[in-house]
Amino acid sequence: MFFFTPFNRVELRNSIRQRFYREQLQISDAHEIFTEIDADLRDGFLVHTPIRHAEVFRLADELSEKQPGQRTLDLLHVVSAAALKSRLFLTFDERQAALAKAAGLRVNP
Repeated sequence: MFFFTPFNRVELRNSIRQRFYREQLQISDAHEIFTEIDADLRDGFLVHTPIRHAEVFRLADELSEKQPGQRTLDLLHVVSAAALKSRLFLTFDERQAALAKAAGLRVNP
């Protein structure tokens, strides 16, 4: 089971749309990916997980002070995971991984 916050949802779906817009992905492939995401949600592999926005924004501001120069969305993803007490933070982004480690999260190997 993996938490699927509103931030995860919009970033994942937007990145798929960006790939289509940049002609790196066919529309049929994009639709297939969206269908797979919906199936993962239905099957419980991904779990819609609400977050307390006020707490997340406060924590993001605090982490930004400790780790300046970060992208806002990275801060929001990392502190959302921390607030949810995630056991593992998954990312392919090296900067985001370093930020997650600095926030005390275990990052994918």
